[in-house]
Amino acid sequence: MSFDYLELGDLTTDDGWVEYSTNGGVTWALLVNTAKTLCCGGACTGSNQGKWGNYTSAILPASANNIANFRLRFVWQNNDDAIGKDPSFAINDLKISYNTVLPIELLNFTANQIDNTIMLQWASASEKNFREYEIQKSTDGVSFNEIGIIKAAGNNQIIQKYAFSDTNPFNGLVYYRLKMVDLDDLYKYSELVWFDWNESQTFSNSYFVDSKQQLTLNKSFISSDNFEFLVILNLDGKIISKYKISEHISDGWVVFPCNGLENGIYLCQLTGYSSQKSFKIVVLK
Repeated sequence: MSFDYLELGDLTTDDGWVEYSTNGGVTWALLVNTAKTLCCGGACTGSNQGKWGNYTSAILPASANNIANFRLRFVWQNNDDAIGKDPSFAINDLKISYNTVLPIELLNFTANQIDNTIMLQWASASEKNFREYEIQKSTDGVSFNEIGIIKAAGNNQIIQKYAFSDTNPFNGLVYYRLKMVDLDDLYKYSELVWFDWNESQTFSNSYFVDSKQQLTLNKSFISSDNFEFLVILNLDGKIISKYKISEHISDGWVVFPCNGLENGIYLCQLTGYSSQKSFKIVVLK
């Protein structure tokens, strides 16, 4: 948990802190006692304006995990003695994050055309207290709809294989993902897979622009043919960007910025003195 806060006042009798409850507010326990924030121009006296501070990494104890009646509150104590800077307490930009560790290890997830359907296949290495896979579909990679549910095999430590057939695929590019749900209703999403019905081609995560708006390629994929430039074109053949590969190598990877690209499919060409390689990339933001 992190938040920005303003805490002004004198000594310890003007004070702010954070408490939590695991029984719906019947009893409360201290999570963190925040320190006084600073003021502009030095000491917090007179008319000096307060400066915002930040608190990060307030970690809840394990006893607060998966508690339906969990509560969090901010407490301000004001002794009202009118000494020093006028006491005040304010909170802004509260962020609470958690790590969802599901009892499943997903090995792969693929999409392939079989006649007039798209066959989705995946495999897991282990499942424990795991309930189901919800198959989701999208035309833009952002808004997804459920198209089916496959029940999990149950508790096991062996490889389980699953398949689902999309009998109503869209024309053009379609995106799929798995929503993986355990018995406690916790869930996480798989990586996306894409299928272009018009091109009859599956796009793997080898060639995609990630959330940082970067295209990342393995150095061995490029250096094996001594390529010098990477050129990105739209589907009409217009050049969008051109990069000199040697300027973008980092720790065995070649990373290209793609900030100006809109969502969609693009052509990429690797060119060298005597060779050329082409492939497609998918941009999702």
